[in-house]
Amino acid sequence: MLPTYPQLNQRAQEALNRLRNHPLELKDAYQTDRRSAVLVALFANNDGDLEVILTLRSMALRTNAGDVAFPGGKKDPVDNDLIATAKREAMEEILLQPSDYEVISVLGRAISKHMFVVTPVVVFCPNMTHEKIASLRPNPGEVDAIFSMPLDYVIRPDPGTYRHQDIQWPEAPFRIHGFQYPVQKNSSIDVREAKESVLPYWTIYGMTASILIEAAMIAFDYTPEYSLYAPGQSGDEGTIALWYNTTLSSSDLVRNRL
Repeated sequence: MLPTYPQLNQRAQEALNRLRNHPLELKDAYQTDRRSAVLVALFANNDGDLEVILTLRSMALRTNAGDVAFPGGKKDPVDNDLIATAKREAMEEILLQPSDYEVISVLGRAISKHMFVVTPVVVFCPNMTHEKIASLRPNPGEVDAIFSMPLDYVIRPDPGTYRHQDIQWPEAPFRIHGFQYPVQKNSSIDVREAKESVLPYWTIYGMTASILIEAAMIAFDYTPEYSLYAPGQSGDEGTIALWYNTTLSSSDLVRNRL
């Protein structure tokens, strides 16, 4: 019998159950050491709905500086598996302790613009609240801010907040999804003071947006009104296989396109 959580409303409980019933995809066919993992950390807001914890990457980083992302990073030799990678990175980046959550599922792989195979690990934080997010501490060398947003926002975005761009990446049509979500004081901390006065919204795009869309579609059994793929784009597995079989030198191309 699946566990229930009194802090979740019925819709959110059913969504978490769907994610829990999603197969744990720990193995795949990609023979590469270019591996990363991210932690998709969910919790219940004051209304009992599911929210997801996200970060703003430090502007001091060499790659993806200033992007919204999940806690996560490259697999290290000390990691027993990619779940361990996601846990370690979340601890290093935002001090989210493994004791604060339980692993719910592992989603399908994504390919980063730097040609890393990325494993999304979904977890649920039963005791997390907006207020407790303030107790998380960003690693100043890696994270500029921590915030949360409703998981279903990416499949039911506010009017005018969704956009997409269709590109060739690296040799086939590919759609980049993007969302704007209002900055809210009660659901974020920011170590760069006065940021809210100059940036009224968070911009979520690229691989982070795609992983959020997949998680939300599974959780809420709902397909968004916007089209998921560019004209001529294959499904997720076909696209990933194409990227995987493309030489790593192509990363120089996509680094300048995404």
